[in-house]
Amino acid sequence: MNADDIGRCAGVIWQLLDSKGPMAIRQIGEQTSYKDSWIYLSLGWLSRENKIWFSESNGVLFVGLDSVFPERYY
Repeated sequence: MNADDIGRCAGVIWQLLDSKGPMAIRQIGEQTSYKDSWIYLSLGWLSRENKIWFSESNGVLFVGLDSVFPERYY
């Protein structure tokens, strides 16, 4: 496990959230078949880049994309 592997997993999770919308952590695991540790590392990566948000409802942690618009620089 190295940073490149985590970055690739983060990219897959980002694409999943982009196509499906907000999901519970468990749903991400079901869709990707990633181990919990890979999911949490990848979510940490995306969180550090301010790409995602977290919300808890009835003890279930949900995650979604922070912005659906690509970054633009003028």
